[in-house]
Amino acid sequence: MSRHFKFLLLAFGATALSCASSGASPSSIPGAGFEGEVVFVRFNFGSVDPVSAQAAKNRNVQWVNLAQDVAGQVVFPASIASSFECGSDLAPMYEKVGETYRSLHIEGTMGARVTLPCPLAVGNYDYEIWLYGIGDGMVGGATVPVNKFSAKLIIQ
Repeated sequence: MSRHFKFLLLAFGATALSCASSGASPSSIPGAGFEGEVVFVRFNFGSVDPVSAQAAKNRNVQWVNLAQDVAGQVVFPASIASSFECGSDLAPMYEKVGETYRSLHIEGTMGARVTLPCPLAVGNYDYEIWLYGIGDGMVGGATVPVNKFSAKLIIQ
């Protein structure tokens, strides 16, 4: 089991337990509030598809890394926080760094992915995919992206 997966499992379990014991509403649990099919955005070292993804309100979006030995991050401007139903606490999937919210690294392993933490309000949201590594296996510890893609998420 990868370190990334173990972290997600531990973080989700701890959050769910914390919410259950504190009486938090289900909408404050990461991943809660979504319905129906998931919209997928796939990326590799050379592209992101679709560049402009459309999802109905309350549908989740998953970013899937199809590149080997390349880690990725979904990076939103910090202003997006007010559009999330769960507010500005987007942990454990996203962390506020400066003027951005950055997802956990999506490792370059089969099926590695990250999702939205909770539903977004209707609107258009610009974001970037940041890539670390160049297919040479040197992903761990990389702090400067070697490639960036601009993309858009349209919630209808």
